[in-house]
Amino acid sequence: MAINWKFWWCILLPILLCPFLIFGNEESKPMLKCSYVILLMALFWVLEALPIPITSLLPVALFPLLGLQSTSQVVGNYMKESGMMFLGGISLALGISHCGLHKRLALKTLLVIGTSPWRLLFGVLLTTSFLSCWVVSTTAAAMAVPIVSGLVEAFNVSDKERKKLRILFFLAAGYGANVGGTAVIIGSSANLIFRDLVALENIGQNGKYRDINFATWAAFGVPIALVNILIVWGVLGFIHLRGKKSLPDDVDDDISQDTDAHTVRKNLSQKLKDLGPLSFHEKAISVIFGLTVLLWFTRDPQVFPGWQEVLFPSGQIKIGDSSVAIIMVFVMFTIPKDPKVILKWKKLGSSTETLMTWSHLQSNFPWSVLLLLGGGFAISDGAQVSGLSEWVGQQLEGLSSLPHPVLLFIILLIVSVLTEFTSNSGTVSLLTPILFSLSRRLDIHPLYVSFAAVIVSQYAFVLPTSNPSNAICFAAGELRIKDMATPGVILNFLCLIVLFVLHISYGQLIFNFSNYSYSNITIGDGGSELLF
Repeated sequence: MAINWKFWWCILLPILLCPFLIFGNEESKPMLKCSYVILLMALFWVLEALPIPITSLLPVALFPLLGLQSTSQVVGNYMKESGMMFLGGISLALGISHCGLHKRLALKTLLVIGTSPWRLLFGVLLTTSFLSCWVVSTTAAAMAVPIVSGLVEAFNVSDKERKKLRILFFLAAGYGANVGGTAVIIGSSANLIFRDLVALENIGQNGKYRDINFATWAAFGVPIALVNILIVWGVLGFIHLRGKKSLPDDVDDDISQDTDAHTVRKNLSQKLKDLGPLSFHEKAISVIFGLTVLLWFTRDPQVFPGWQEVLFPSGQIKIGDSSVAIIMVFVMFTIPKDPKVILKWKKLGSSTETLMTWSHLQSNFPWSVLLLLGGGFAISDGAQVSGLSEWVGQQLEGLSSLPHPVLLFIILLIVSVLTEFTSNSGTVSLLTPILFSLSRRLDIHPLYVSFAAVIVSQYAFVLPTSNPSNAICFAAGELRIKDMATPGVILNFLCLIVLFVLHISYGQLIFNFSNYSYSNITIGDGGSELLF
């Protein structure tokens, strides 16, 4: 008789971790209680004893019961600006999927890049990484699944060869979503959590130093993501396509129809043709999305005055990227899908379908991720209030004797291993305040370690449970652990090396890590100023 392990984990784990609630003095008890909740959540996430979104709600129940925070304080973490940014960003992305524009873009990209196995591999990587720049990487992977499934079926090969191609292209979709999610600030929930935690620290010191926003994140993240996409392409190609001849795209019609490149090109071209000409719906969504990205980039680029500064020169009003996203969501729900009805009179109370419909948004929006974001903020806030973040930072002071690049590399290795077993959001939520505290104590730029850590936390290529994108493509591609772990270990290390090298060189040019002073910096939520 099979044992219902999920039920027993829910019963046994809270009991096994009880020593954290029993031992300790008055000073350490808040930290131990917070550790109890964080460890319990981490184990529940890893073992999937409860659905991940439900696990994210544990702080709402446990922090007040353990006397760490009031319920109102904890609940306030579940809808910060990042949550609203996620809501707006995903709504815009669903507008793209609602009109079918993502299929047209993917098919066009694959046809332009080429239809030989090597070129198709690069096309899948480029497509999914581009999608994950603008939608959360989990959604990008889900959007890529039907495209990749159709691509694999387009090959005229044996079942054995088709299975190998299925492994290759689904790995590319999952890995491309992971890497692409690091390029832009809205690319993953971990990025959004980090942005809100950075805002609490006032790292830019009101314009004195370069801060994190859409433009600076993209300036740093896009080049690193592009290099790592090439590395993923090379590693996957070497493992799965080594020795295979790459056929050219321009295969003449007199070549046998069994030629893979020719067959795939013909099938993809037919799929693109079946979509018909570009509709008004697709054109309108393209304009709205392009305008949104432009407004994000130019709001506060920090290399020239942005439109926010022009509208509010006093600086008293701060417009967040979420405000831009929500405005564009209103636009999508306002403009009719068919432009001809704009000038037609309709009966009072009758409705006309707009560029986005509530039914499509409601049924396709990943509402559970909002809870995951909130859970991440809650444990981060609890770690700060209980003093756990500060205590861990003190324990790491022994690393102060190490050269800063060595310190950075060690921390990146630790985070890279940790993120394989815990959620990216949880890892970033817990470690970011600790790394801020460590940076203050060691008198190094607060972004020097923390920014690299949030990016490396998304280099989770080894296990399907490491990342939702991995899990989606693992299941859809019917992969084995071995299929993902073999290239994953190599990619984890190589992407970490690329990040490390570019962070201490290119990152220095953007953020000037070597020139930072902690005098009069606002710490935390309360707005008090501390001198260091």
